Amino acid sequence: MGSSNELFDAAYINAADRAYAKCTRFDNYVEQKRDFVIRLKDEVVLHEPLPSRRQRPEDSFIEQGVICQLGTGVNRSRLRNRVVKFRDSAGNPITLATSLKRISAEKIAEIYKLRWHIEVFFRWIKQHLKFPALFGTTPNAVYSQLFIALLVYLLLKAFTMRYIRVPAFSDLTFADFTRLLGLHHLPAGWVLLLYQYWLINRPGKDSVKM
Repeated sequence: MGSSNELFDAAYINAADRAYAKCTRFDNYVEQKRDFVIRLKDEVVLHEPLPSRRQRPEDSFIEQGVICQLGTGVNRSRLRNRVVKFRDSAGNPITLATSLKRISAEKIAEIYKLRWHIEVFFRWIKQHLKFPALFGTTPNAVYSQLFIALLVYLLLKAFTMRYIRVPAFSDLTFADFTRLLGLHHLPAGWVLLLYQYWLINRPGKDSVKM
């Protein structure tokens, strides 16, 4: 986590998970005017919490809003931070520390919820684009591999959408198709269709003499 400060940009509101919740760093973020919304670890102590003065709407999903120092002993923050508590859709408690003072607690919770969409996107990439390893670590290498994998996924999706409604080939879902393709266990009929599809759509096919 030594390089995590590099990820925090003063031009944005930085939303992060518990891995970035180090209480003594919150002071630095505030002093450097880096706004943040960071989920706290469950065991973090709220030192001398004072209730927020803001009146919450009757339909608010926020359970608690306080201003306090965070942590204990040498790991306690020097400055007082705003803390917002609510529950996710599964009923799990979420506690957020933030430097934002002028927006509602509901909006702060929504900012953190938006971060979940990023997690869902990365989970989708891992499940569908099959990245066993990166070919390179530079931004250009990662983006190139990501876009190539995405293009292959879309081509396979288009291929299966075309044929999966045909009764003779409707026994496979797209998930089954990609799983069997990766295992090299596709039924012979699908292999033949895939080869024919490649012949029709391969790059430069018009310039190749058959």
